[in-house]
Amino acid sequence: MPDFTGYDSISVNMTTDTTTRERRSKGASALYGVMVAVRRLFHRLGAAADALHADLGVTASQHAVLEALADDGAQTVPQIARRKGVTRQHIQVLVNSLLSAGLVQAIENPGHRRSVLIGLTAEGARRFGVMRERERGLLEELDAAFEVRRLTQATETLRRLAAEIEAFMAGGVRGSRPPGSRRLPR
Repeated sequence: MPDFTGYDSISVNMTTDTTTRERRSKGASALYGVMVAVRRLFHRLGAAADALHADLGVTASQHAVLEALADDGAQTVPQIARRKGVTRQHIQVLVNSLLSAGLVQAIENPGHRRSVLIGLTAEGARRFGVMRERERGLLEELDAAFEVRRLTQATETLRRLAAEIEAFMAGGVRGSRPPGSRRLPR
């Protein structure tokens, strides 16, 4: 893990108090550790989902779109993209593959003539139900290794970190985004 001691961009807008700098530096190192762990977990979850559902012909990314539709109902491609924090183009590619597979359908959108709603087909709902049931079994096996209180705390911490990063990318934390950075997709 990198050592963030004396990391200049972190000390911007800080007082010259050494104790504050040391605390911030340790906090930055801890946050970096969280980011590395989240990235690794994200990739492992994707690989586990791909393996768990290989016979269903649905990738982890497609699964995320099916999940959004199962949980929140029919949505436009831009709505799904905003909720997932990815580009509309990325979701469009996934939706096109799910349309080809007969797992989702385009539905007329009464609120917008050119932007159709995407909804699950009966087969898409059935297949996602199988996926969710398999995942429930896996989660029930894994839950014995964790205390509910600690999982709840981890969830709250990750949600707060995500909100802070979104605010930073929107220019709301410490004044502005770093030079050359882009806004997160909304």
